[in-house]
Amino acid sequence: MILHGGYYYYTESRDQRHICIRRSRAIAGIGQDEGACVWSAPLHGMNSDNVWAPELHLIDGRWYIYYAADDGDNRNHRMWVLESETSDPRGKYRAAAR
Repeated sequence: MILHGGYYYYTESRDQRHICIRRSRAIAGIGQDEGACVWSAPLHGMNSDNVWAPELHLIDGRWYIYYAADDGDNRNHRMWVLESETSDPRGKYRAAAR
C-alpha cells in the first residue's frame, strides 16, 4: 500500500490472472473500494498464469507495477513489470519496454 495525493492505493492480484488497485482516503476504508482492474494476463505465454505479489511504484513521474507470474508451470515463475499508459495509477497498463 502506498500514499499518494491524499489517497492510499492497495494493489492486489485476483483469480491468478488480474491485477487490481483499490483506493481510499483512509487505510481503514481500503476494503470498501471494489477496486479497478488495471491489467489482465494474456491467454497464453510466459506471464499468463499465477499472477501474484503486485507492487505499485511511482518512478520519475510514471506508474509501474512489478509482479510475479508464470505460464502455469511454477518452475517458470519470474518477475515482470507493467508501465502506466496515463498519469492515473488506476488507469490502463502495458508491458514495459525491455
